[in-house]
Amino acid sequence: MTDSDLVQAVAKIYNTYGSYDLVKEKFDLSTQMINKYVRLARLPPELKHAIKEGKIHSNPKKAENAVLKAVEAFNYVTGGSIPVDRVIELAKYLAKPDIGLSDDVKIKKWVGENPDLSMNECIENARQLKPVEETTHMVVIEIQDELRAFMEANIDYEEKILGMLRENLPGTFYAVNAGNSVAAISMDEEAYKIFYREQYEKNSSYTIFLNNFLAEWVR
Repeated sequence: MTDSDLVQAVAKIYNTYGSYDLVKEKFDLSTQMINKYVRLARLPPELKHAIKEGKIHSNPKKAENAVLKAVEAFNYVTGGSIPVDRVIELAKYLAKPDIGLSDDVKIKKWVGENPDLSMNECIENARQLKPVEETTHMVVIEIQDELRAFMEANIDYEEKILGMLRENLPGTFYAVNAGNSVAAISMDEEAYKIFYREQYEKNSSYTIFLNNFLAEWVR
């Protein structure tokens, strides 16, 4: 099954039954990846064509991620006030290899808030913005079996998980708040870059990356 076929198959089942569990059972995907595939399937033909034809980036995964980020920046909807060509223009820029996380965030924010400016004006103004000295990011993951077993065996699991993150990953981790099925982890910009790269460059969801990482330390 090609990636395109998988996107369509996932979206068809989800749109028909509205069930993450059913899709997970059939395709073994995380909720985050299901959401991504459904969003890709709902893109207008022009954006799908731009991805397929390599107009955004020669790497289809990078093209998909850039398009989804551009759609999010504009709150783009088919038939809305934002022309699809502008979404493609932003996606091309976001797909460039020299665009770091800080630029990415600033450019998306500026473009989304200034839809009438040219793309070059938006990018120039965005890059002049001073970075926030301390940025807090929140990553939410699903708790999988091995991590759940560790949590059930340790009453102070939140402190222990936080300690493992602080000792083994760069950046600053502020807090871990876990429930029965999901955990929320707050962190600074440097720490978030690790998760960002895993998802957008290696196509590994936050859930898979963090569960695998923690599993290595709780065994």
